[in-house]
Amino acid sequence: MSASLLPLGTLGAVENNGAVTFGLWLPWVSAADGNAVTVKLIHEQDQFLQSIAPREFSMTHSVRAPYGDFWSVTAPIAGTPPAVAGSAWGRGGRYVYRYRIDNPNVGSLDWIGDPCAREYGVGKLSAFTLGYQPYTWSGAEATWRTPALTDLVVYEVNIAELGGDLERTRELMAYLSDLGVNAIELMPLSNVAHSWGHSRRTTSAASGRARTSPGRSPATTSSA
Repeated sequence: MSASLLPLGTLGAVENNGAVTFGLWLPWVSAADGNAVTVKLIHEQDQFLQSIAPREFSMTHSVRAPYGDFWSVTAPIAGTPPAVAGSAWGRGGRYVYRYRIDNPNVGSLDWIGDPCAREYGVGKLSAFTLGYQPYTWSGAEATWRTPALTDLVVYEVNIAELGGDLERTRELMAYLSDLGVNAIELMPLSNVAHSWGHSRRTTSAASGRARTSPGRSPATTSSA
């Protein structure tokens, strides 16, 4: 019996030519029961400005076998005018978002994170980068292989404790290499409610607290 794997390419926030399609599986949350689902998003630069509210887009319900209820919408973003003068809406960069469910009999649930988000802002908000460019692996990175088990010297790394974020942690790899370390084991990096990463909200993206600074390449490899 073959496994029916979730089509990950249709989940989360997926950009195509400046428009972003949001896909969310919500089993047993059907439009036939009066439910309405929206996605609320805002440019990260605007999120703390009281005069700029997030844009809200109504999602369309469908049933996709064998998984059930699926909600989706495509939001045009790049080059579209902002609703408020001075807003960063329509520009490239990081946007944060969340989902909302409304039901006439139950009420509203206005803070639903995306379990398939590929990025996270600080806190509970899911995120995506408009105009994201995939990291280009160098020749050395592309051909790197894990040392033989008998040669491994592993150092367990808590990003927050060692460097504070991914970029500063990467800058410490030469230090670990000088100690004789040739492999690192990262403690959980996912978005968490508390603790050191073991109370995860999702497994698909690193927490916004650990992300690299804008304009710098992701620290996903080690020179150790």
